[in-house]
Amino acid sequence: MIRTLAFATLTLLAGTTSIAAQPLILITNDDGYQSPDLRALASALNAQADVIIVAPQSNQSGTSTSLGNLRAEAEWSEFEFDGADISYWINATPSVSTHFGIDLAERHYGRQPDLVISGINAGMNDGQSHHYSGTVGAARTASLYGISALAVSLDRADGRDLDGAAEWVAAFVAQMPGDANPVYYNINMPATDLDADSPALITRPADVRLEIFDRNAQPLTVETGLRSGTARWGYRFEGDPGDGTDMAAIAQGAISITPLVVEHFDRAQ
Repeated sequence: MIRTLAFATLTLLAGTTSIAAQPLILITNDDGYQSPDLRALASALNAQADVIIVAPQSNQSGTSTSLGNLRAEAEWSEFEFDGADISYWINATPSVSTHFGIDLAERHYGRQPDLVISGINAGMNDGQSHHYSGTVGAARTASLYGISALAVSLDRADGRDLDGAAEWVAAFVAQMPGDANPVYYNINMPATDLDADSPALITRPADVRLEIFDRNAQPLTVETGLRSGTARWGYRFEGDPGDGTDMAAIAQGAISITPLVVEHFDRAQ
């Protein structure tokens, strides 16, 4: 019942036209092209879509929509993978990988992808972490082109079901509305048994923010009299995340689907 409500709500949010048969899907991530999570997703989608993989050469977690140092070039290479029609890595951020992948789609297929999926990420991107996440940043980059995009993350705790998560995403994509009104969703999945019928809820981000929580100051240096040290940062949360939030859905064992927007400006002004 929860799943039925979730998909009905998605239809209201984004229209009713179904994605055409054999869509073109670009898959990327921020964990790197060798991630088993990315490969599981590509394999699950292979039967229902033309799949392109363009992913960073190495881990790029926390890079958001960064383009790196705006260098004019980056190394790239094809690699062999049976779960995709075209597979590349590029020594760049998830955002650049997405730009590169969209360009590849236009060169090879003569059109943009119908859908970009970033993931499956090893670890959650719930709360306010979506502002910093390379996984979500890649999806946001696709949205800037007017392409529907999903950022998909799976809790890395014990009991995570990667194959079930990939199966759910494949079923979700098969039922997605079309691109007349593109969507941009941040999806987080709990570490539990999952399949195509696992329950999902439309959510909002919980108010969990990045904090500097350890400065570890060192004594004054003899040469300058100035202090130095190290700092650590991360997400900390205590208390109830609140009804309707992504964290609350995960705590219930449900998949969280959070609609996001691309623009960071106030249209009302």
